[in-house]
Amino acid sequence: MELKPGYKQTELGSLPEDWEEVELGEFLDFKNGLNKAKEYFGFGTPIINYMDVYNNAGLMANDILGRVTVTKQELEAYGANRGDIFFTRTSETAEEVGMASVLLEDIPNTVFSGFVLRGRPINSKLSDSFKKYCFSSEIVRNQIVSKSTYTTRALTNGRSLSSVLIPLPTQTDEQDAIADTLGDIDDLIESLEQLIAKKRQIKQGAEQELLTGEKRLPGFYGGWSKTALKKFLIAPPNYGINAPGVPRSHNLPTYLRITDIDANGRFVKEGRVAVDHPLASEYMLSDGDIVIARTGASVGKSYLFNRSDGDQIVFAGFLIRLRVDRTKLHPNFFESFTHTSRYWSWILATSTRSGQPGINSNELKDLPVLHPPTIEEQVSIANTLDDLKSELHSLETRLAKSRRIKQGMMQELLTGKIRLVQRAANVVQFPSQVERVATAGKGHNKPFDDAVFISVLVKEFGSEQRPLGRKRYTKFSYLLHRRLGDGRDKEYLPKAAGPYDPSTKYKGGEAIAIKNKYIRKHSSGSFPGFVAAEKIADAEQYFSEWGRSEALTWLKQFHYETTERLELLTTVDMAMVNLCEAGKHVELASVKQYIHDAPEWTAKLDRAIFSDDNIDMAIKWSRQLFEF
Repeated sequence: MELKPGYKQTELGSLPEDWEEVELGEFLDFKNGLNKAKEYFGFGTPIINYMDVYNNAGLMANDILGRVTVTKQELEAYGANRGDIFFTRTSETAEEVGMASVLLEDIPNTVFSGFVLRGRPINSKLSDSFKKYCFSSEIVRNQIVSKSTYTTRALTNGRSLSSVLIPLPTQTDEQDAIADTLGDIDDLIESLEQLIAKKRQIKQGAEQELLTGEKRLPGFYGGWSKTALKKFLIAPPNYGINAPGVPRSHNLPTYLRITDIDANGRFVKEGRVAVDHPLASEYMLSDGDIVIARTGASVGKSYLFNRSDGDQIVFAGFLIRLRVDRTKLHPNFFESFTHTSRYWSWILATSTRSGQPGINSNELKDLPVLHPPTIEEQVSIANTLDDLKSELHSLETRLAKSRRIKQGMMQELLTGKIRLVQRAANVVQFPSQVERVATAGKGHNKPFDDAVFISVLVKEFGSEQRPLGRKRYTKFSYLLHRRLGDGRDKEYLPKAAGPYDPSTKYKGGEAIAIKNKYIRKHSSGSFPGFVAAEKIADAEQYFSEWGRSEALTWLKQFHYETTERLELLTTVDMAMVNLCEAGKHVELASVKQYIHDAPEWTAKLDRAIFSDDNIDMAIKWSRQLFEF
């Protein structure tokens, strides 16, 4: 194959001429981790464990939860420094061995466990940001896996890892540009994951309230009943066909097996097969049909036939089909009921066997179904929950797409197939389809956006006599995002001092602002914080070009509010937003309950600033500032 201009042929394939292929042993010194008896764990110094490395490409202090008691000699021998790279040393499967994670901040007195290998840099060939990604490309992972050994478990060691080749941009500026670009999609993925988690909680809360009668939709009254499922059936429950799956074909029906139903009751798209049997038509699903898994670990899982999955779907023998009288029990309502704790408690109690758990058709007929008095209310409840499910499914689809985009980007960027243009523009030729969470303005990436936001807030609200502290600028930034409506307020967490976005401190916003000389640290007596630095005008220009100046003008009304009153306002506002998203009424009692239920906010209710009168005032204040 002819090489493109500017590329060379290497052992790893085609690479840019100004890239290198480098063995890990040329820039990392490997060491096995600390092994201690069980009684030494649970207290003491932080220890980086297997799952910390496996779950995080980049490690921060709040990712490291393990503790161990160590001696001074062990601390010196097994210490962990910023920039160290850790690899999982062993795993059940070869595909999971040698997963890498870089320590992104200094954490005093930290060690690493014996199930982990430490790669300590012996030169500056790799930037810290690039370390987070360069070991995850397919070309590197394939080598790590192929060089591992397997007896009862997959194993790797420092010698094997030292011989692994990685493609390496020689300029750290290009390494950082690649890391920044991949960091953008990581930010998108993280935001989607957080939003999905919140939507799941909302959906679960709505199911708990609407499917038990705890909350009624407008216009519906009357007591709920508990009725055996057999009272609603128009045909006896029947088992599916016993036949093998065959490759899919346009002239064969799709085969629905027990393993094809996911935890959310959806027909999994991957791995679908067909069925070729003369009696298949007798087991074809129709509108309103529901199937229930009857055996094994999947017992109780349900699927409601959906024509978007295909017009011809045949169900397999480990499933039980139910057909209900739609004038008495709406199929969508019943399908939602099969996701409630009441349903699953009954399944658990009924399916328990001495061997594999299971349930039969006669037992299933006795399932007690809790339902409202009219079919109209069932339909309204089902429609409300279906809307929530559709929204959640849309977000999950978007998340899966974003993950696929990231994998494609990594393959292209980490092998030099796609080169970044000038880093100042931070544009990649490849990922035009990458979506941004915040669309109100076009920043470089989230950390840079944060740096600019922090800087203009410091300039506006800080001074040499009163530098702007982190607690105060966090409240200003929350209100600013609420005003902009860019969705970034959803990234704030309910922390002790009020809504807080930890990424501004731990993922670079502050550090970038200081490095770029937009701001600097400053203390005035008992007031530590930040003040504007010599290049603050650059940050102000970015902010202006992004069209956000009006929001800053609006924010000036809070200049002389006390930090305590700002904490009250932002805490109450965040509670109101989440109550509204959950479909709950906003009033003094519900806001207080929300604050009470947030673990780090509970203590607020004991403070005078969070008296009933003040919370009620903050509710009115928030309604004046924002639309609810």
